[in-house]
Amino acid sequence: MRHAILLAVALNLAAPAIAAPADLAIDPERTLPRFTIDRFGFGSLHGFFVRSTGNVVVDAATRTAAIDLQVRTTSMRLGKAGAPETVQDRADGTPDDVPSFLEAEAHPVMTLKAKSVRIDAARATPAVAELTFRGVTRPVALTVIDWRCDPPGPDGCFAVATAQVRRSEFGVTVGYPFVGDDVTLRFELATRRR
Repeated sequence: MRHAILLAVALNLAAPAIAAPADLAIDPERTLPRFTIDRFGFGSLHGFFVRSTGNVVVDAATRTAAIDLQVRTTSMRLGKAGAPETVQDRADGTPDDVPSFLEAEAHPVMTLKAKSVRIDAARATPAVAELTFRGVTRPVALTVIDWRCDPPGPDGCFAVATAQVRRSEFGVTVGYPFVGDDVTLRFELATRRR
């Protein structure tokens, strides 16, 4: 009996340690949700959001991650990220050009949630996510096109995911058909350790 106990202890000590999933915070300084929409049949309208929070839980053992991203709709800017800022914020922090169709005052947060995203830095991986915008939640097909961390490093992880949605499915029809219905979303997610 004593030998069996010693053998069990020895086997447990020899077993590789399984790391607990890493709970990482979204880094608001390096995270950039963007969108692109067709305008008048030529050219595109670009926009981005400058305020995001949330977390990403990375499980190195199963090579999966869960994403919970909250985007402040009042932080929307038009134009390409990195272009000179031409928008002036009002005293409440809301930019003057946030279009009314966002209904940002009634719905100040857009969320993206994905429970089981497969981590594979070598190729694009599909995932199912839920996008909530203007109080409407719909499933979206998310494609993770870049993932840099396995396991998470001291600076966390970086991922890029894209999705295609129809804005009319979220109740946004203003400007149609001059402004297209199909919207390309791009989420550049950066995380940091808590």
